[in-house]
Amino acid sequence: MNPETAAERDELDDAITFTPVGDGRSTRLDLWRDDRSVSGCWIVRQRIRVGRSVVRMDGIGGVGTETDHRQQGFASRVLHAAIRRMKAGDAVISMLYGIPDFYERFGYTQAGPEHAVYVDPDPVAEPPSGWSVRPAMPEDLPALRAVYEEATSHAVGAAVRDGDAHVWRSLSDRLAEGASVECAVAVDPSGKICGYVRKGEGFWAVDVLARDEPACTVYGEALATRPEAADALLAHCVRSTQCADGERQPALLPIPHDGAMAHAAMRRRARFVRAFSPTGGSMALVLDPLSLLQDIAEELADRL
Repeated sequence: MNPETAAERDELDDAITFTPVGDGRSTRLDLWRDDRSVSGCWIVRQRIRVGRSVVRMDGIGGVGTETDHRQQGFASRVLHAAIRRMKAGDAVISMLYGIPDFYERFGYTQAGPEHAVYVDPDPVAEPPSGWSVRPAMPEDLPALRAVYEEATSHAVGAAVRDGDAHVWRSLSDRLAEGASVECAVAVDPSGKICGYVRKGEGFWAVDVLARDEPACTVYGEALATRPEAADALLAHCVRSTQCADGERQPALLPIPHDGAMAHAAMRRRARFVRAFSPTGGSMALVLDPLSLLQDIAEELADRL
């Protein structure tokens, strides 16, 4: 891309441009040298829940520099420009998944541990009486969105997903293609969907986890609004694990330890992990402390 076609240049570093993209929520940052983008990142507008409150968050992703231009401070210039841009907007916090010993210099700090639940395979597992699990269908999407809203209504860090969010559009496309193994739903005796589990293949975090844990069957997202739904979904997961060298694999769910799915796992042979890191990993930067406190006032009052 020619820098002259970019939407806007950075006021303090005219080698950097900001270009909005077609999804309406993402901005591409590029650092140009000799009419070539040699370093850049993305800013992605999000809203996340902090208990009963909702705050504006800008996510940072895709930070990278061309190999022949590394070790010249270009990534630092990109990050400083991104932070200036975010502070000039309406976001109160920024988050990213960072490499060790880099993002701390820009003010980012660890946002908390990584959670994982490993559940042993069980080929004869069954859902509770009267409950069933079946592949999701395109017409189930409104019910899946309702499950997500209810299950995350008091979570900390969960994204607020509009109906046209990328995660829903990608699932809609997968279901339209007939990908029956992508998502399964838990159905109560009356026929109501009360939970779902999704593989999430193709999403960066899920693909990285699958790469790092090849001896496990990874499920990217699992949510339930009733304990029986969680039991049914977990039975599906541990019964459907893939086989490696004739051995069934454990199911791996990257979920917090205080939700319905984790409680269901406590009634099976399972291992819970909270992985902490002194640097890198899930990180956050407060952009506007006063606005952040105002935005989470409802949650703070409730906790008080």
